[in-house]
Amino acid sequence: MVTLMQGSLSSTLPIENQNNLVTMRTLKNHLDRIKSLPFVKCIADFHLLLFLAMSHGLGSDVLALAACVSTETAVPEGYGQHEAVNQNVQLPNSHLFYKVHPLSAAINLIAVDIVYVTVITLRLVGELKGVKTETNTVFSSAIATLFSHSSSHINYGAASAYQFLTFTNGSFSPNLPNSNPNLELNSIPSSSAATEQTTQPKTDDEIIVISKESTAEALTALSAGFPTDSLTEEEIYFGVISSIGGIEQVNYILIRNHIIAKLHENASNWVAKDMFVDSIPRHCSTILNSAHNYLVTYGYINFGIAPAIKEKIPAEPSRSNVVIIGARLAGLAAARQLMRFGFKVTVLEGRKRAGGRVYTKKMEGGNRVSAAADLGGSVLTGTLGNPLGILAKQLGSYLFKVREKCPLYRTDGSPVDSDMDMKVEMAFNRLLDKASELRQLMGEVSMDVSLGAALETFREVYRDAVTEEEINLFNWHLANLEYANAELVSKLSLAFWDQDDPYDMGRDHCFLPGGNGRLVQALEENVPILYEKTVHTINYGNDGVQVMTGSQVYEGDMALCTVPLEVLKSGSIKFVPELPQRKLDGIKRLGFGLLNKVGMLFLYVFWGTDFDAFGHLTNDPSRRGEFFLFYSYATVFGGPLLLALVAGEAAHRFETLPPIDVVAQVLPILKGI
Repeated sequence: MVTLMQGSLSSTLPIENQNNLVTMRTLKNHLDRIKSLPFVKCIADFHLLLFLAMSHGLGSDVLALAACVSTETAVPEGYGQHEAVNQNVQLPNSHLFYKVHPLSAAINLIAVDIVYVTVITLRLVGELKGVKTETNTVFSSAIATLFSHSSSHINYGAASAYQFLTFTNGSFSPNLPNSNPNLELNSIPSSSAATEQTTQPKTDDEIIVISKESTAEALTALSAGFPTDSLTEEEIYFGVISSIGGIEQVNYILIRNHIIAKLHENASNWVAKDMFVDSIPRHCSTILNSAHNYLVTYGYINFGIAPAIKEKIPAEPSRSNVVIIGARLAGLAAARQLMRFGFKVTVLEGRKRAGGRVYTKKMEGGNRVSAAADLGGSVLTGTLGNPLGILAKQLGSYLFKVREKCPLYRTDGSPVDSDMDMKVEMAFNRLLDKASELRQLMGEVSMDVSLGAALETFREVYRDAVTEEEINLFNWHLANLEYANAELVSKLSLAFWDQDDPYDMGRDHCFLPGGNGRLVQALEENVPILYEKTVHTINYGNDGVQVMTGSQVYEGDMALCTVPLEVLKSGSIKFVPELPQRKLDGIKRLGFGLLNKVGMLFLYVFWGTDFDAFGHLTNDPSRRGEFFLFYSYATVFGGPLLLALVAGEAAHRFETLPPIDVVAQVLPILKGI
């Protein structure tokens, strides 16, 4: 028995030592279990399972079977040399909002590591006796199996592995074997046999080699919103390749990812097409042009406030006139992009300032005490692939990581025991996992069940959080969840509450020193903005647009409306003719959340400087979101300022309270801590 202990893996993988075979059924059971894990755990567990299987000569079996499991493809009858998996086994549905299933993504993202670890492992156990050409041959076979036994969802992982083999063996560039469903996966043909069974591919059909960092580049592209192994709807609409699937698509993805990675190497540089001429084969120049044009057009590269990008804005517009309604971040970013494309731009803003809900407020008190706080958007939730992170780099500013330490305090002001805190947090996360399992079992019916109801039911069933203090801690985590979703858990759908998780930005959560208002100031520079222009009517048609503010009319060839959702819902802007029904339906269905903040300036910092946030518990579940979390701006803004958060049901109640009453309620809490 071989015990798997890495990551969250604690089960055992039975190995039949006499003939070094693992049944296909056993492998599939492990893969089905790994498939349901959260993304990061899925990668760790799959990598370890693959490592052990490869050490027993079963690497290609695991890869091919994982392709079937991850893409929910029926396993071919009689597949492999081992016990066939029952073809009638019903594979569970994948997460509705995962563009790439975690298991499939796990295969893709570690494809290069898979090959590297496998080569090392097999040589260590002496299975291949260190013969490099045979090592390449067996993995060419494994890659071919991936192509033949899976959909396009796995092709990029195979391409990465193939690319790695070619890159690391300059004297041996293996051809991609013909797809063969009857391929004997554990056989190791000699190099001469491999030569006889393969034919030299055409140049246009080769998977190109750009960089040995292709997996890292895929991760960077993934964080920017691109799937690792397929095209986005925008790319398909743009027509980036002549046909979907195949080698052309694989090469396009490799080139696209390489261009995106180049931006992240130096965010202030202009990413020109000729930067890639030497690294990309000449026969792929059309794909290079397509990828670069797409990324520029849709603003994935060459955007922002760096001097090299500002220099590209024409002195005189040469194209159509665009009227932009709203000087929030979306409106400002669009204005700069359109100006760089040569459009004439006019921005109309109803307020006296730009930025919308991104607003850095400077607060001043007696004795020359002052500080600033972001009253709206404040935390950059991940910097990998985050365009705001790119803008911060272009400002030349470092980002201040929000420290993980967050002490919690009881209702009497005493600190919560750290062991108790950890115990309840683990229980809370376990119940979230149970809720996810329930969602998979319920299917579409889970749309009609709230996340709050599911969590409370599981808490009672599993007897988690039963004492008064445990319940208070559990409610604090519910408040934190309501803060993250800007809505009550009782109104969050069990099916969709975490639908944005696959698109989370990687790396740390950060503050921008000086406040996010710095981003607004940089974006609005040299953009023609007219303030206090409240738009009430937009006439549009074949002859252009007329945008009306009061008695003034602004004409243009087209209009771009970037106003908040609540403005559209209110109907305060009249569209003539009326918007299409699908847009009206979308505006009606979409919701927006609520979060309130209370900024307080003090004479000095009395709460300590070794953490950036602390929490407060309450005995009343209906008030769990009331001042449940305090952010300290002392370190990042250099002043004695606290920002108290009010979420969930409490946030709705506080909408009607005068500011003086709110302060009167929060100060006693701080005095008691």
